Amino acid sequence: MKFLVILVLFCAIVAVKAQLNLGLGLGIGRAGPPPPEFFQNVILSAEAQKVLATPSLPADLQQRVQDTLSNSESGFNNCKTLTALPWFQMRCVALQLSKSKAELEAIDDEAKARA
Repeated sequence: MKFLVILVLFCAIVAVKAQLNLGLGLGIGRAGPPPPEFFQNVILSAEAQKVLATPSLPADLQQRVQDTLSNSESGFNNCKTLTALPWFQMRCVALQLSKSKAELEAIDDEAKARA
């Protein structure tokens, strides 16, 4: 009986730690920046630099790239404030990332069509 009670208590603590990121560490053990900052700084910045490196890119398309980056930043910030559930934040970040990458690809396609 004692073993069963200890096992249930242990499983409950593990479940709370996994879902809500609560417990003794309070999420400090995670290495590196949180996912939104990683996606924004590494992936989207690289995509934007690739589009901006296009020779003779018109000024309006350069402005659209900057607008896309600022819109994605606000979208990633909104993902942080949604809830404490990590899986929900990951879905929000993935949706925002795919939306922003699609916008950058559309800008790149338009630049190629204009050239």
